[in-house]
Amino acid sequence: MKTTFSIADFGSDLHQKSVFLRNDILRKPLNLRFTDIELANEINQFHLVIMLDDVVIGTTLLLPIDESVIKLRQFAIETNSQGKGLGKKLVNYAEEFSLKQGFSEVQLHARETACGFYKVCGYNIVGEQFLEVGIPHYKMVKKL
Repeated sequence: MKTTFSIADFGSDLHQKSVFLRNDILRKPLNLRFTDIELANEINQFHLVIMLDDVVIGTTLLLPIDESVIKLRQFAIETNSQGKGLGKKLVNYAEEFSLKQGFSEVQLHARETACGFYKVCGYNIVGEQFLEVGIPHYKMVKKL
C-alpha cells in the first residue's frame, strides 16, 4: 500500500472526492450539507489530500489569512484510516506546504474532541471555547 499526497485542483475529480469525504466525516454526523455557495467560496483555498493506493483517505483545506498566517480547516480522515498516523502525516504535509508558500503560522478551529490530536501535532489552544456548527471548538495555533 502506497501513501501519496497531492494538491487537488478546484473542480477536479480529486477535489470532488475530497468534498465527498469531508461531507461524510464532518457534515453528515451533524445533519449538515455543503451548499453550492459554501463550496464555491473555497476556490481560493488550497485543497490537500492524502491517498492510499490512489484512494482519497484524508483531506484538508488551507485558507490564507494574511501574508504570514494560514488557516487549516475542514480536516478529515476516513473513519477506517483513523488512528494509524495518517492524520499526523497530512498535518505535516500541510505545514511543509505552508512553509514553502511563505507562511509562518498555522491557525485552526479544532473541535473539542480533536484538541488532543492537534496538541500532539504541536498546536496550542488560544482563548476560550466557542461554538461553531453547533459544537464546542477551540482556536489553536502553531508557529512554523
